[in-house]
Amino acid sequence: MRLFEAVPSYFGGKRRLAKKILTYARGETFVDVFMGGGSVSLLAKHLGYRVLCNDLADRSVIVGRALIENGVEKIGDDDVARLFAEPPAGYARLVEEHYCPDYFTAKHAAFLDRAFANARAVEDEVKRALLFYLLIRFIYHVRPFGAFMAKYVTQEFEKGNIEMLAEKKAVNVERFFYTPYAILKKMQARINRGIMDNGCDNRVYQLDALAFVEQAEGDTAYIDPPYVGTQSYESFYAQIDAILAGKVEPREPSQFNTAAAMDFFAELLARARHIPRWIISFGGPKVGVDDVLAVVRRFRPAEVVPIRHRYTIGSSTRDVGDCTEMLVVAGQ
Repeated sequence: MRLFEAVPSYFGGKRRLAKKILTYARGETFVDVFMGGGSVSLLAKHLGYRVLCNDLADRSVIVGRALIENGVEKIGDDDVARLFAEPPAGYARLVEEHYCPDYFTAKHAAFLDRAFANARAVEDEVKRALLFYLLIRFIYHVRPFGAFMAKYVTQEFEKGNIEMLAEKKAVNVERFFYTPYAILKKMQARINRGIMDNGCDNRVYQLDALAFVEQAEGDTAYIDPPYVGTQSYESFYAQIDAILAGKVEPREPSQFNTAAAMDFFAELLARARHIPRWIISFGGPKVGVDDVLAVVRRFRPAEVVPIRHRYTIGSSTRDVGDCTEMLVVAGQ
């Protein structure tokens, strides 16, 4: 579905599952408690739901402002050109100083510092969000999924060891040769495909999940918290979060990545009692579907719905076979 070209390939994203997830939605207002990469929220908007989405992370809120709240403004050629303008005097060189050559080539790092400085200077909030999102997609393109674990790839490229990298099938060396302009134009077209007006007052929030769900008024809540026992988003996307914030600082992992995750999950459901229907994706290596179901059934009857799908990973979208996602559906 070309609509999904507008959302990023996201660690833990639900692009392949969104259609099936939304077959269980009811009513007119869809509440996405942990929007992440935004695929479920965007499809819900496309299907005509009023969407209320939420996430604490800037990287997710920017997606929401660009694609969910915004239904009119698109990224124009003049917006792309603006990123290449002379930046404000004394602009920060955070990417060059902290993330080059470990994660970005010198060419890409210098561009990102200048481009983010120019994007921050844009007064219009919607245009600023679109430009920030365009730059996030740039990062996801040169660092697939925004993953910053493998330093050696960029380091070896900068040393000129291109043949060695090319021999590793899992490494897409070509992305380092692309000019920033070529990457941005490609991402511009993809993002613009997802911008549409569905006639609803769609909103994005940046609140703690407990506070958000308590005040959200809707018909269906989709609850997809970080999975227990998996790498935290704060760790996986630490460099992107620092670039967006303009400073490097430690960030606490989500409460759902801690040993007390099931207590927080139960509290979340208690605060979501007023929302008639829940669709829940939750689990991980330390929490089974029966554990989740037991908590949900404290509040209302629920059933487990298995969803079969093909799963791919990595920059080459390597197919790793059939998988099953277990949804818990509860309520009216």
